[in-house]
Amino acid sequence: MWEIHKGDVGKSKELVLTVKRTSNKFSKTELDVSFAGESSSPQQENLVIKGCPFQKSCTIYSQDSIVAQTSLMYKLRQIYVGRSKFRLTIFPGSIDRSLVVAMVAVFLQGRN
Repeated sequence: MWEIHKGDVGKSKELVLTVKRTSNKFSKTELDVSFAGESSSPQQENLVIKGCPFQKSCTIYSQDSIVAQTSLMYKLRQIYVGRSKFRLTIFPGSIDRSLVVAMVAVFLQGRN
């Protein structure tokens, strides 16, 4: 379980969200993201991240819609696909882009 706080290190921190691993299989991981406090946006009630950190691929869902998606960068004539570069696609909506990047970082860090 991860907790993300807002504020400086030395001062009191405000809890922004918590991330809990709900499923951890060999090739598939699922994280449940819950926001702390009252949220005015209906999309920020509950987010689910599903994917494989080893392949750096995941999809972030908000209820029934896709918020963001990652995939490996590859070219059509490339035989070997390296895992060091990946693409993040954020779909239009009212969710904060920096929050999506933070959730992807937590998802990829969870494999260590």
